[in-house]
Amino acid sequence: MEFQNLCMRCMTEKQHAADVCPHCGRKPSEYVVQPHVLPPFTILNGKYLVGEELGAGGFGITYIALDMILERTVAIKEFYLRGSMYRNSQASSVVSTVNNDEYHEQMIGATRAKFEAEAKTLAKLENFPGIVNVYEYFMENGTAYIALEYLDGMTLKAYVKKSSTGRIGFDEVMQKLSPVMDSLSILHTRGILHRDISPDNIMVLTNGGVKLFDFGGVKQSGSSDEQRSVLVMKKIGYTPIEQYSNTGLGPWTDEYALAATMYYCITGKSPVESVERVGEDRLMKPSTMGADIARDQEEKLLKAMSIKADDRYPTIQAFKEDLLKTDRAPKRTETPPKTAQSGKADEKRS
Repeated sequence: MEFQNLCMRCMTEKQHAADVCPHCGRKPSEYVVQPHVLPPFTILNGKYLVGEELGAGGFGITYIALDMILERTVAIKEFYLRGSMYRNSQASSVVSTVNNDEYHEQMIGATRAKFEAEAKTLAKLENFPGIVNVYEYFMENGTAYIALEYLDGMTLKAYVKKSSTGRIGFDEVMQKLSPVMDSLSILHTRGILHRDISPDNIMVLTNGGVKLFDFGGVKQSGSSDEQRSVLVMKKIGYTPIEQYSNTGLGPWTDEYALAATMYYCITGKSPVESVERVGEDRLMKPSTMGADIARDQEEKLLKAMSIKADDRYPTIQAFKEDLLKTDRAPKRTETPPKTAQSGKADEKRS
């Protein structure tokens, strides 16, 4: 393989380095490298050829890359704490700390520990059907990296948006998310919580499979109280109320986020945030929004999204088993309300 001729967007070999990629259509000149991002053709750990940035968050940057030894496409996740770390890639690949004060040192130490925990957790989960595989964890450039399975496809959020109606039916949701539910159930028996499930963190693969990724919020039994107090993982619409205080967490915590993800899939809308449901619960039933879901399935879905953890199912497995017991009553596909007032009227009638 001629590595210099690789497309840095999809890692497909071209005839010449300057060619437009016949696979993804990318022109080499189209990609603009940000100063804090590693430039294409950077070599990591002596074998990973870095390509373009795939995405970035508050805790890291993800790149497409090629394992030059095995000649397989991978994803490389780099630990990069925005606001506390910086790099000028034109001068050096090394990451530096913004300030060497106690606050930044504490933040970097805690988040690096979470990053390492993610790698160690995933390394134990090889070949789980609904979870991304991890290949390696290593240190370089003053920071840390995880080499992961490259997931070729689109996020569940993008998949739903791409559908003709901006939503998908509950039967399809169950078919797609069953492997994820099964894998999460096994994780929970091992004392592992994901804590960041959402349509953004589930990938629908081009081969038809579905995988959960981004374990940056993973929590395992035995985590120190100090580490947990520094970081509170939350995603608006998908975070249960107990996660805001980091107390009373359990399988029901991931269950809420997974049910909220299902809610998004069948309605095309993120649910109301859990803390805003206290007092007067403003969560609309999917049936009032025209969702394709059976009556008893809706009741079970809303049970998994109960504000109080004690009102949910004790495990995701129990949630899944109850959903599969549906009596297949006529599906609720009511006309979406035209106004907020008519929406309340529909809720009273249901």
